Amino acid sequence: MFNFSLSLPMLQGVFDNPLGRYFLSFNIFFQSYILKIVAVIALIFFLRMAFVFLTNQKKWQKKKNFFSDLTIEEVKNLAQKKGLSLPSFTVLIPAREEALVIKSTLFRIAQINYPLDKMEIVVITDEKERQKRVNNQPITQEEVENAIKELTKEKKGLKIHHLEIPYDYDGELFGRQLFKEVPSTKGRALNYALTSFHSSDFCAFFDTDDYPHQNCLLSVAYEYLKDNKKVLFQMPIFQCRNFFSISTFSKIISLGQAFTHEYFLPWILTWLPFLGGTNFFVKTNYLIQAGGFRLDSITEDLELGTRLYLKENIWPIFLPLASSEQTPPNFKSYFHQRQRWGLGQMKVLADLSQMVKDPGENPEIKTKARQLYYKLIAYGPLEWLIYFAITALSSFSLIISFIRVLLVVSFLNTFYSASFLIIGKEFLNSLFSIISFPLLIMTALLFFHYRSYIAKPKISWQLAGNIGKTLLEMFFIIPFVLFLYPLPFVSAFFKHFIRKQKEPLWVKTPRTAEVIK
Repeated sequence: MFNFSLSLPMLQGVFDNPLGRYFLSFNIFFQSYILKIVAVIALIFFLRMAFVFLTNQKKWQKKKNFFSDLTIEEVKNLAQKKGLSLPSFTVLIPAREEALVIKSTLFRIAQINYPLDKMEIVVITDEKERQKRVNNQPITQEEVENAIKELTKEKKGLKIHHLEIPYDYDGELFGRQLFKEVPSTKGRALNYALTSFHSSDFCAFFDTDDYPHQNCLLSVAYEYLKDNKKVLFQMPIFQCRNFFSISTFSKIISLGQAFTHEYFLPWILTWLPFLGGTNFFVKTNYLIQAGGFRLDSITEDLELGTRLYLKENIWPIFLPLASSEQTPPNFKSYFHQRQRWGLGQMKVLADLSQMVKDPGENPEIKTKARQLYYKLIAYGPLEWLIYFAITALSSFSLIISFIRVLLVVSFLNTFYSASFLIIGKEFLNSLFSIISFPLLIMTALLFFHYRSYIAKPKISWQLAGNIGKTLLEMFFIIPFVLFLYPLPFVSAFFKHFIRKQKEPLWVKTPRTAEVIK
């Protein structure tokens, strides 16, 4: 976009030696050929994003408006017309070391717009949290019990239960106690809840920081009553609510994640049975028939979606009512969370590969497993590696630019003003590249698009200051975010082959304290 190149007379003095000429030749080759290829690939990625957005925006906005305005009376009328009763829901919320946010979440979930006699809320905590309590720090169990007391007073007829998993529960669906400590996993917690509560028509799953849309259950009920073959639903998750409390890196990531879930998730669900781990809904009897959740899976959600398709021939349906969540506050927590997701995806790929190779496996399942295997490779490892190659080469270009600047500066060691000007120009040249500049503009636009899902500072002038500070920081950090974004997934790819997978554990993502509204 901008051409801030160094003048040839100046370069002649700098590169008038064999090493300098070699570097210059390599630089010309890299800038002329490699970066052009990178730019073309990057352009394809951006065009794909634009295509998906333009083809889905009107369709899903129309559906979002419809479901947002849906009333209980409309759903009841549909049920009466079909000669059916309203489906009942059990809302399941696994919570471990979530004292900071669980109360606020329960107050929000209690506001879901659905008949109270057809809905129950179940919070699952871990006994080991109580056993390993440090000093007198608040624990999840206490916050849950306090919330239940307040909510049952405020909302008569609300059914809300608290389950505490015994430390020795084996984790299997309808499992038993082993009289020895069993590792904590999210799948283990959910299986324990399903063992106790499995009489509702549907199970709804939320994380401890979820603020779901008030009409989420109504929309599922409406779609199910229209067509009882629709028994598995996924809604988008916008991880941007703690936007003003996290690092600039995480801010950029959070907006990109929200965009992906709003416009890419419906597209992904046309060719992969992808479940996002939260804000999803499944007919209870199918979940029980499938054996509940697997304990050896790192990403029990993706594994469950795959298994329900292979064993029960069920495919998730996308509904556009988003739930807002928090996002990891810094790169370290982001890296660990996304690496875990990547390892889980690699584990699912390994399971699919085993199904294809198993001579005793049902031929129909083998065919479906093979199809999913190649689709998951294309969307997972292949896309990670391509994106990483693009961003790595772009970052390498930035490094080369600064090396060139340093060489020139060393030649112009007495001309400080000229040196400063050269550095500024080279940096702008890198910053306003075909890769980073569109992302800067898109990130700013996404902030305004998702601002209603972002928790705002209490003081209005702080909001304006935060926006200005964020945009300024993004201006300089975006080129580096591009490189850092795929690192956890690429790391998971190589880690999967280098060393044996560790036993999956219930990993806690750092949270930000929130005010109950």
